[in-house]
Amino acid sequence: MNRKIGFAGILAVALLFCVSAPQAAEVTHSGIGVFGDLNVPVLSLSQWYSQAPKLGVLILHTPNENYSMEVEYHYAPYRNGKIEKKTFNWSVDQKDYTSPNAKSEMNIQSLLFNFLFRLGKKDRAFSGRGASPYVVVGGGFVGYKNTVSGLYYPFQTKAPLNTNPWPASETRNGQVGGLIEPAVDRRVTIGMDFGFGVEKFFSAGASVDLRVRYNAAVGSIKPRESWGIKEAWPIQALDLGVAFKFYK
Repeated sequence: MNRKIGFAGILAVALLFCVSAPQAAEVTHSGIGVFGDLNVPVLSLSQWYSQAPKLGVLILHTPNENYSMEVEYHYAPYRNGKIEKKTFNWSVDQKDYTSPNAKSEMNIQSLLFNFLFRLGKKDRAFSGRGASPYVVVGGGFVGYKNTVSGLYYPFQTKAPLNTNPWPASETRNGQVGGLIEPAVDRRVTIGMDFGFGVEKFFSAGASVDLRVRYNAAVGSIKPRESWGIKEAWPIQALDLGVAFKFYK
């Protein structure tokens, strides 16, 4: 997954400068940036996780005063999935059980190509005299891996419930395990994002960027119906973030 995203990154950087090449005389600024977001799952993904940090880097390019372009890489680690504390109802004794060894986590890496279309007075950008609002639209590649392990097998038929902390496919010391095999949902797919923000310039070479975005990726996480969790499709989240950008 890292190799695919890395190769796509090289292509994206090349595209960034190729797109603006015909307007080379109008190029005003290029630069880099770093950002941190609070990433909040929405709709079906919110059944799985509450929130995660999103950390990333930006390569920046502004061909003219009307719009800017970004190549963005980010990483978002989701931990402590909600299924870890959920219960299932065992049909044999009609009691609810948690899985104390349950663990759910997901890692997302994305490589996006964004366009920022500036609003209002364009001369506010890079002037150090104010804030420049904008609309952002982008898309690119998203790689994710969701792992769930440590869940009791809910379709056991003999009492008492087998709580041995290893998979049911394994036998240890003559005893069969009581857990479902660890499950992994992994994919590299396409994604998109859109939102709005405000970039506050302190000088022609430095700014702070506040941004709100909706993100979606064509992918899914398999349901865990015994725990009341439906399939997550597509993978969707909102994020609120701040970026520090440096231009030359």
